[in-house]
Amino acid sequence: MTPMVSATVDSGALRHNLNVVRQWAPKSRVMAVIKANAYGHGLVAVARALESTDAFAVARVDEGLTLRLAGISTPTVLLEGVFDREQLDAAAGANFELVVHTPEQIELLRTAAAGARFKVWLKLDSGMNRLGFKGAAFGAAHAAICPNCPPRPNNWRCSPPRPGPCPANAVWRIPPPC
Repeated sequence: MTPMVSATVDSGALRHNLNVVRQWAPKSRVMAVIKANAYGHGLVAVARALESTDAFAVARVDEGLTLRLAGISTPTVLLEGVFDREQLDAAAGANFELVVHTPEQIELLRTAAAGARFKVWLKLDSGMNRLGFKGAAFGAAHAAICPNCPPRPNNWRCSPPRPGPCPANAVWRIPPPC
């Protein structure tokens, strides 16, 4: 009989590794990507072990809501963004940051409830041909979300996405905002 495969996650080792990253990049912010149940290691357990991270990234709304239900309020980015009004409302209620990959997601943002605010990450397809806006489509997407923000070839956020002058809290940053 073949023995079952198992993995033991050492939360102390996770914290140690996060501290090593901070030592090597002391002026950087760290976002722990814990999508897919922390790659099968337990979403909430890994998030608690990495509680001193600046932000978490998860794939879907339900993963982010699992963190919030566990009492974890660390800024959280939804890597897939949202795909319908129910997800948009849930993301607003949980104060999630959204990655935007498609024109449909931009249109969905326009339907947000009055007063809803989002930090938005605009995804550039840099050649992997999986997700994001290519070339001129990136510029058009940027203009659709924040029409009066100056174009820059960096990761950015603009909150809230709306027509008119870019608000004072629209910020361009590298490393990514947390």
